[in-house]
Amino acid sequence: MSRALALLFLLVAFATNAQQPAYHDFEVHQPAEPHGGLNLLHQFITVNIRKPFMAQVANTKGLVIVQGVVEPDGQVTEISLVRSLRPDCDREAIRVFSLFTAWKPAQKDGKAVRQLVTLPIQFGHNEPVQYQLGLATRYYDANLSVVGASDSLAVIRSDVPTDTLGFPTGDLTLFKRKGGKWKKETTILFAREPYKAGGTLLIHRLPNLSAFGPVYHLSREGVLLSNYVQSPDGTVGLRLDRNARGMVIKRTEPINSRIIETTWYANGQLKSVMATASHQDQPVKSLPEQVLTYWDSTGVQLISDGNGTITHHYPVNSAANPKLQTMLIKQGVYEKGLKQGRWMGGYVDGSYWEEEFYDKGQLQVGRFTHIGKSDTVMYSPTERPPQFVTGISGLNQFIARNLNPEVAQKAGVHGWVQVRFVVNTDGKLSDIVIQRGLHPAADEEAIRIVKAMNGNWPNRWNPGLRNGYPVKMTYTLPIPFGTNQL
Repeated sequence: MSRALALLFLLVAFATNAQQPAYHDFEVHQPAEPHGGLNLLHQFITVNIRKPFMAQVANTKGLVIVQGVVEPDGQVTEISLVRSLRPDCDREAIRVFSLFTAWKPAQKDGKAVRQLVTLPIQFGHNEPVQYQLGLATRYYDANLSVVGASDSLAVIRSDVPTDTLGFPTGDLTLFKRKGGKWKKETTILFAREPYKAGGTLLIHRLPNLSAFGPVYHLSREGVLLSNYVQSPDGTVGLRLDRNARGMVIKRTEPINSRIIETTWYANGQLKSVMATASHQDQPVKSLPEQVLTYWDSTGVQLISDGNGTITHHYPVNSAANPKLQTMLIKQGVYEKGLKQGRWMGGYVDGSYWEEEFYDKGQLQVGRFTHIGKSDTVMYSPTERPPQFVTGISGLNQFIARNLNPEVAQKAGVHGWVQVRFVVNTDGKLSDIVIQRGLHPAADEEAIRIVKAMNGNWPNRWNPGLRNGYPVKMTYTLPIPFGTNQL
């Protein structure tokens, strides 16, 4: 076939496809629908929609209606506006609608066909914010809840230089109302910092370098990748993490005594909802993670109310050739959100195999073998956390011996500071940060104590083990101030 004839066939095929109609839902036998149903689509829209900053300033409320064509392959094309609210809200509605591609296409006469779909997106009331000459001003009551400027409960005010996208550009100044007048309390320095994983961090830092208030991570292209709010005591509230397209792929929020983590696939389909214990008022303990619900990428629910059988897929390096990638496949049962009974796993290329037995989420015993090993290795448990070389008693003695009690006395505080750090495979510590603060002076002292454990024996750590091998692990250490809980 000549090149010209092949090109002609391509043009004819393109024209044929282009002429295919886009049906309405009442014209097909099976309308297009989101994988998992409309509720999952609405949940996706709710978590991804970001009301534009200038619309927040105006406290704009209303409805945007968008329309698109669900193609036979589930993608969405020809997105347009049916009802407009204001240009920035319109753009945001179109952006979020275009991110969701987890659609079951419409069916007509037994074939997948193109179908028009229409989606309403609501922009509701927001917390009040004033914005003049590049300065965003918010007012708070005694519980740090946002209130209006004229509200009699307004006792704290924050002023932050901010751009029209809502991102901070300068130092945060706090004021307190005394005798009907606003008196400056403190200024918290702003920083634009290069982020270790790429992009830029927009952050306000306390003297102990902990974050304060909203924190934003932007990509090199200026796309928002994550944001969260850190309170003065060091706790972190709702956190949203996004992919390079700006779509939320993980939502983490503390609720009562648990941390709820919700994840999504890259097509917008809900993946999982998991719960872990939140230890904000006591030392961290090792508790199993609960899987509350789990969906595959095509909208099939595998775990409901914590119960079901699931197959996990993890990309790994081959045990036969570490330079080659393969896939680890693990299958087992969840009961009440916890792993239960026998779990089997192995690499697709056959270079590794494992078997584990769980009871209420806790590993009882396991075994594995891989290419190059003649014997099967038994292990229990799967992970041994990092350990201070002289044990828990030695760790407590080290803290008691080195902690400066005057820090808490001078600050007039007592309680726990939680420090998170990474114990590397050589026992060295890195990435030392405050997970839950108490007071700037106490937080700084806690960081100093942890750094002092980064020396030679006996002031050092043994790495954690997984399947008998040293691995890098995160560890959270509670350090007491003004208590007798060591």
